[in-house]
Amino acid sequence: MSEIIHVNYSIVCLVIGVIVTALGIVPKDILKKGKLKGFINMVVFAAVIPSLASISLTDLISLIVPVVAMFAVSIVAVFIMMKILPGWKIIGSKPLAFGVGFCQMLGFPTTYLISNEVCNAVGETEEERAYLMSKIMPKLVVGGLACLVSVLVAGVMAPML
Repeated sequence: MSEIIHVNYSIVCLVIGVIVTALGIVPKDILKKGKLKGFINMVVFAAVIPSLASISLTDLISLIVPVVAMFAVSIVAVFIMMKILPGWKIIGSKPLAFGVGFCQMLGFPTTYLISNEVCNAVGETEEERAYLMSKIMPKLVVGGLACLVSVLVAGVMAPML
């Protein structure tokens, strides 16, 4: 139940953030202006890393085959949905649609971190990085949050099965 509350809270915060930014109440790139991007990245990692402490080596080894199989099936499914079928037309670009499709596997906040790293690695100037962030980040982050919604729905429906 706490996962459902956490997911709902995250989605509500995202929606509120988009609205107040669109209305001009909060300036765009507020994390950058406040020099908080690095801090937010640290907080995200700090939230994820402690959960890894409870995993044993035996657990990791037993997960290798199912995880590899899941990734293989997911890659094929995302490729078919986003490259071959006309689903890419929603995004407007086949390569970007492929990336958004993978967001469904990774979820938020991983999508934020990947977007940030890709834009910093590819952009040669600050203007290029900002342009890439404005084009890539919203799509990937929304794709990652859609993953949270699907987890929420699955969590509600699983006990019904």
